[in-house]
Amino acid sequence: MKKIFLFVAVAAMSISASATELFSGSHQVSWNTPLNLEAAKFADAVAGQKIVAAYTDASDGIECKVLNVGSMVPGLKKDNWISGEGTFEFILTQPALEALQAHGLQLIGNHFTLTSVELVDGRVLHEGTTIWAGFFWANDWNNSTLVLNKETATSVDWSGYSAVRVYHEAGRDNFEVNLRRNWDNAGFIVGTDGNFAETMTVTDAEDHSYKEFALTGDARTAATVETDEFLMQCYKGDNQDAFNITDIVLVMENGGTTAIDNTAIEGKAVKSFENGQLVIIKNGVKYNALGAQL
Repeated sequence: MKKIFLFVAVAAMSISASATELFSGSHQVSWNTPLNLEAAKFADAVAGQKIVAAYTDASDGIECKVLNVGSMVPGLKKDNWISGEGTFEFILTQPALEALQAHGLQLIGNHFTLTSVELVDGRVLHEGTTIWAGFFWANDWNNSTLVLNKETATSVDWSGYSAVRVYHEAGRDNFEVNLRRNWDNAGFIVGTDGNFAETMTVTDAEDHSYKEFALTGDARTAATVETDEFLMQCYKGDNQDAFNITDIVLVMENGGTTAIDNTAIEGKAVKSFENGQLVIIKNGVKYNALGAQL
C-alpha cells in the first residue's frame, strides 16, 4: 500500500450566523400531513449550518425529503429514529443546501408533533465538496457502520474528483475505514480493508486529521452502483481507543475550472434535481454539479 504524507491545517470554527426560525407552533406530522418548508426559507442559509427540529410524542422515525421532488436530503442517515421529546438535527452539506434552496424541505413520518424548526450556527466545512458532516463513533467492526441515504452518494458527480477524504479525531492513522454502496465487491469504493485496498493510494495527513483515498475509475464506478444506501464502515484498531469520524469530503482534481465557469452568461442559474442528481440550467443549457455540460 502506497502512503504519501501531507500536512493540511483546517480551522474548525463556528459559522457566524444568527439562528433563523423556519417554523414555530404545533404541527402534528403523519404520512398524510408533513411539514413543508418552502425553498425561500433557505435563501440565506449557508453550508455548514445546522437544521434543528424540536419534536414531542414521537415513537418512530423522521424522514427529511426534498420538497416536491421526493428524494431524501443528501448527507443524512438512511433511518433516523426519534422517541418521546427531543431534537433532531443535521448539518447542511453543499449538496443538501442546493437541494433545499431549489425546492424546499419536507419533514414527514409516523405520528409525532413538531414544535419548532431552526437554522442555527454550525461549523466551517473543509475545502472540497463535503457529502456528510457530523459525528460518528468508530469502534469495533460490529458497532461501526454508518448507513447514509443513497442521495449522499448520488447528489454529486464523482467523475470530476480525484480523491475522497475521511476526516477524524483519532490523532493516529492505524485504523480501518471503508466506503461502499453495498456489501458486495462491486460496491466497494475505497478503503483500507477489502479486495482492492492493497492497490489504493492512501494519504495520511501529517497532523492525523484525515485519510485520503485516490479515486480510480473502478472506485468512481462503484460509487454509482444502484443501491438505496451509502455505507461507511470503521474499525478503531486492535487495543485502540474509539474515536469520532467527522466528515466525508470529495476533493476536486487540481481545482480546475469547469464548463459552466467558462460560460459568459448574465443572470441567475436555475438549480433543479433530476433523478436524484443536481442539475444547473443556464441560458437553456444543463450542467451537472461539477459544471460539466450535460
